[in-house]
Amino acid sequence: MIWALTMTVALWTPVGQVGGKTGFEQHLGALQAQFGVAPTAAVALRLTQGYGRVGAVAQIRRWSGEARRHGAAPARVALVEGLAYLAAGHYEGAVVSLYDACKRSPHNGAAHVALWRTVTEADLIPATVDMDQVRALLLERGYFLSAKRAPHPDVGAARSHTDVGLTALHAGRFDEATAHFERALSVHHGSSDAYRGLGAARARRNRKMKAVAAHRLYLHLAKGDTRQIRRARRQVTDAERHRGLKAPSARR
Repeated sequence: MIWALTMTVALWTPVGQVGGKTGFEQHLGALQAQFGVAPTAAVALRLTQGYGRVGAVAQIRRWSGEARRHGAAPARVALVEGLAYLAAGHYEGAVVSLYDACKRSPHNGAAHVALWRTVTEADLIPATVDMDQVRALLLERGYFLSAKRAPHPDVGAARSHTDVGLTALHAGRFDEATAHFERALSVHHGSSDAYRGLGAARARRNRKMKAVAAHRLYLHLAKGDTRQIRRARRQVTDAERHRGLKAPSARR
């Protein structure tokens, strides 16, 4: 499905100029009125996403349920619902929904990056969620997670390991390079340069799926519109075209 590979979910298109929280909530009310007159899955999904922006967990649950009842594809509902929960800071709901989206759509970059974000950002996820299963899925598909979460990012150590990894990469020592990039990410999971290097090292070892995963995380974390960002975007785009699916949109 075309929507499944879109890195940015763009269901929300406000009507007119709406300013501030009150104006936004008024717009949500108008959408609810629209749904009351002509109920559709599309409007229910917009409401799901909108209530994620204001942190209304009960409303997210309500409107994602309406989307399902009105025929939205289960994988699409799971993705929008998970992103809404993530926006609301409800990590338990985000993990459950995004894991479902990833299982239903193995090549859905948006779902995998959002699930990775949830796992790395959440301070605590209830024991009712099988995190071993979640981590196993992400690792299998190339979304690196360190065995032990570092209490604080060590930017200096990450930079040092990344530099050594780049030297090894340029010398053709790809396994050594991979090990150093992973050490960098173990001490600083937000190091975009380490993800860029990891993607390159995996690509040189012909680990295409895992290379794409690393490049997706690089694009999520990197800033600006540099030559390296454009190159990584092309690599992800080429991989998606090879599968006959629509390429992910540019990072916004």
